[in-house]
Amino acid sequence: MAESIQERRVWQIVGGRFVPDSVGPDEYDRIVATVRADPAGHISAFERLFLTGRPNARNIVQLNLPNFLALMAPVAPREVTRLAKRLQELMGSLVQMGEAELEEGIDAERADELARRRSRIDMHNFNLAQLTRGS
Repeated sequence: MAESIQERRVWQIVGGRFVPDSVGPDEYDRIVATVRADPAGHISAFERLFLTGRPNARNIVQLNLPNFLALMAPVAPREVTRLAKRLQELMGSLVQMGEAELEEGIDAERADELARRRSRIDMHNFNLAQLTRGS
């Protein structure tokens, strides 16, 4: 199935380089306005990409998924809160899996990888908590 334009925009936003200095301030503002003009389409694309079926743990940890939700919060606060809570649950599961792996005993390289993953999850959870505060 071909990727939709909404999915391509979501990928651009969560890829880690979606800031005015990277894409240019005018292009940044244009993309944000376009995405916010179609919140349902872009939120649906986000769910299809990252929260449907068996979510890809690497994408959840490595991509900046909270960035997309933060951009959508002004136009779709309830949906953003719902999705942020789902992401927090997924990240909690990833932390538990990593802790179980550490308890089993693993090599130093894998332990370092799990520590980096835990650090990114903690950062994402902090940003997600900002989006779910008061709900």
